[in-house]
Amino acid sequence: MFNFSISTSWNAMNAPNVRYMLNQIKDAGFGKIELNFGLTANDVNDIIRIKERGLIEVTSLHNFCPIPRGATPAKASPDYYSLSSKNEKERRRAVAATKVTIDTARSLGAKAVVLHLGRVNVKDRTRKLGAA
Repeated sequence: MFNFSISTSWNAMNAPNVRYMLNQIKDAGFGKIELNFGLTANDVNDIIRIKERGLIEVTSLHNFCPIPRGATPAKASPDYYSLSSKNEKERRRAVAATKVTIDTARSLGAKAVVLHLGRVNVKDRTRKLGAA
């Protein structure tokens, strides 16, 4: 086993379920993971149960994890809400969703949460780059 983590963003979108996703990660030689921002509350609950059996270690979470209520994995993004938004309503949503991520990290024993604190107005090409 490697002594570092791999993000579930590596295979989460192509895995039919959490068990399959984690088996791929284990088969690749990783016992530690970072939970990415595209996981649903059900996915995270499945990971909690698997972690409780000692089958995986969660070292960090990428905000927002689980995805905010009302979001879909296809629309999930670390910039779904902006923590630095000038819009108070959006900023409050970002803070609330970040608190959920921090609580989730604590419940999983993770030591870190990755935050995006703002955005630059350029066309997002992340998914296109990931498909290449």
